[in-house]
Amino acid sequence: MIRMRPAYLLGGLAAAIAGCSAHAEADRRAADEPGEVRLRVDRETVEALRTPDRQVYVHGSARLSVVPDVADISIGVTSSRPTAPEALAANNRAMAGLVEVIKARAIAGQDIQTSQVSISPQYSQPAKPEPFAPPETTVPKVVGYRVANTVRITARDPAKVGELIDAATKAGSNQIYGIAFRIDDREAVLAGLRAKAFDAAKGKAQLYAGRSGMELGPVVGITEADAGWPMPAPMALGGQAMPAPAPVADPASMPVHAGEQEVSLSVTVSFELKPPR
Repeated sequence: MIRMRPAYLLGGLAAAIAGCSAHAEADRRAADEPGEVRLRVDRETVEALRTPDRQVYVHGSARLSVVPDVADISIGVTSSRPTAPEALAANNRAMAGLVEVIKARAIAGQDIQTSQVSISPQYSQPAKPEPFAPPETTVPKVVGYRVANTVRITARDPAKVGELIDAATKAGSNQIYGIAFRIDDREAVLAGLRAKAFDAAKGKAQLYAGRSGMELGPVVGITEADAGWPMPAPMALGGQAMPAPAPVADPASMPVHAGEQEVSLSVTVSFELKPPR
């Protein structure tokens, strides 16, 4: 039987016992002092709440180089015409043909997403103003309109990205903003890293337990640090509008290399240390 005053009850065991109601029973009874509380706690509850006297904290990490299996590319068309409707119509025709070419390269419809559409006026650049020149000769005038439409493409075969870019430019694309390589199924990679990191931590703990004349007990706690994923770094291919390429007989595909990305993960594990049996 444990006797406790209310202040100690609220400051200490009350929060812990609330989560173990199946093993604890509290009742208010008559006692020597008014307001006294008698708390009955069984041995199993006390053992469950006990923090091991001896623990070892170890850090384990694992790294893995992975070849990216997905490439994200921004491809689009910019069209300029004297009027906004003309520019829009020309751009619509060009984009429709571009998307058809992209789909013909085994790019699924759900992997093509419009990322940017804009319509903007184009202004003249007035000459250097002359003294006493009329104001209208020094003010920029609208001389046309530019329409830009860009789609974000997810290519699931990085080895064919060069061919895709070549086909897109031949189909009329004059906007390519870059390539970002990444790993699609990250959880599959992390599953292997978690096992390796934990095994590394456990190996350290077994070494320390043996060198200190103790035996390694059960795991007390595990904390996983955020995985070290490389940030997708877009490969700049030019964001400015460029003229349509001149026809070339069977040109080689643009060389594009996915390379490798290093992924890392670390865990901190605490084990109980027990005296040898």
